[in-house]
Amino acid sequence: MGKAYTGERVSFGVKYSSEKLARETVARYPMDTGVTVFYNPDKPEQAVLEQSSSSGWLQIVIGIALFVAGIYFAIK
Repeated sequence: MGKAYTGERVSFGVKYSSEKLARETVARYPMDTGVTVFYNPDKPEQAVLEQSSSSGWLQIVIGIALFVAGIYFAIK
């Protein structure tokens, strides 16, 4: 609708603070090239460049660990 938006997220998920990861991410998006942006049509300020989260496995492992801990403490 003619309004410009800016953002800082590449993808949803856990944020990493590694300089190496930041450099690798920036290298995937060279200046002066077009990119596809994925956004929420109802809230365009919610936008990312990548649909998948690089932290998917980490989230699964944490979820399983919490589930097992819950069972352990429930029967203890």
